[in-house]
Amino acid sequence: MAQKDEISTPKEQISVIEQKFDILADQIKAASLRQFGRSSEKDVLDGQMALTFNEAEAAATEETAEPDMDQVIPAHIRRGPKGKRDEDLKGIPARIEAHTLTEEKLNELFDGGYDRLEDEVYRKLDYHPAEFEVTEHHVAVYCGRKEHMIVRADHPAELLERSIAIPSLAAGIMNAKYVNSVPLYRLEKEFERREMHLSRQVMAGWMMTLSERYLSLIYDRLCSDILSHHVIHADETPPYL
Repeated sequence: MAQKDEISTPKEQISVIEQKFDILADQIKAASLRQFGRSSEKDVLDGQMALTFNEAEAAATEETAEPDMDQVIPAHIRRGPKGKRDEDLKGIPARIEAHTLTEEKLNELFDGGYDRLEDEVYRKLDYHPAEFEVTEHHVAVYCGRKEHMIVRADHPAELLERSIAIPSLAAGIMNAKYVNSVPLYRLEKEFERREMHLSRQVMAGWMMTLSERYLSLIYDRLCSDILSHHVIHADETPPYL
């Protein structure tokens, strides 16, 4: 008599397949969380499209109170007494806008003259998105009358030779892509809305060149420092265990 198979019925086979599918789905979910993370600890939405369009509706609540200026600006930057709105916040760039009445209007309102009291002061938080500015370097060039030589004045070293990229622009692109997880094609569209035409291919080339020329030195130094230790600790526990 032939030995009975370990899985003899289609029902048992389907059960085993479903168990393997559940394990695989959990592994994919754990890998996605490690790579992309959660955008919010509250009201986590299913699917990237829902997160993109409904994040504001999910995060906003009627009980959310309007933040105070002292809560928005950190104490180590504020440097002023906490909670006192009548004093300027030291160390923070501020623009004062004065709202006054003309002498004609004041004379019209006060027949017997007037005295100006202490101004009523309130603060608003302004937001300035990233702005582009072209820096045009004019390097003086000198030529000797007797000595047949040309001398150029000292000027800042270039981040990339013959490139318009400077550290602030490169850092902004790196921060958007690798910190805020903004794809280069979205960043390209954002620049186009500001009438700046930087293709994703150009930005990708900058990132590759800068990482190889500058960041690779830091990476190699870190690897060398780690390998110099007697013991290296690593957590290689599978996420699904």
